[in-house]
Amino acid sequence: MRDWYDTIARESEIETKIKGSIFRARAFEVGDKDAIEGILARLRKAERDATHHCFAYQLGLSERELTRNEFRYSDDGEPSGSAGKPIYNQITGKSLENVLVVVTRYFGGTKLGVGGLVRAYGDSASQALEISGNRRIFLCDEIKLCFGHSDFNRFEKALSKVDGTILEKEFSAEITLTIKVRKTMTERFLAEFQNLTSGKGRVL
Repeated sequence: MRDWYDTIARESEIETKIKGSIFRARAFEVGDKDAIEGILARLRKAERDATHHCFAYQLGLSERELTRNEFRYSDDGEPSGSAGKPIYNQITGKSLENVLVVVTRYFGGTKLGVGGLVRAYGDSASQALEISGNRRIFLCDEIKLCFGHSDFNRFEKALSKVDGTILEKEFSAEITLTIKVRKTMTERFLAEFQNLTSGKGRVL
């Protein structure tokens, strides 16, 4: 099971002019279809004079779902296959998830033909994603644990082996910690936790 995905590092916008037509490409990180619909509604309202708002999105892993894979692309009135699919191909070509790319076109009076549109929409999307950069997101579990002071050094070593992080500490008669561990490491780490505390450690 995979517990990570690659997405964009930041939102971006780039504008190009091809034979009089303006192509304005934007890339967004999105978490669900509601967010996508909100962005599309906002752009359509803000740029209601535009000829087309073509888009594509890919939804992948999230904190709630480890196996999700949803996508959609739209030509928004352009010839079939000339806009949405080329945009989508740029997203999948870069192996990105939870990303929406919208390319807004203002028609300049010269028809580009299907081949010209494929290049224009694909290149615009590619440039927007290039500007956005990418980052890897790891899905993690937050776990609250309680154990004795004498086990703390061994605990820290075990946590470092799975690249875990301590989020909160409380020292009293016992140690209470809230930690963050990658989802694929959680079961392994909890087994090690029980072993190093001789079964006396508790998950709260």
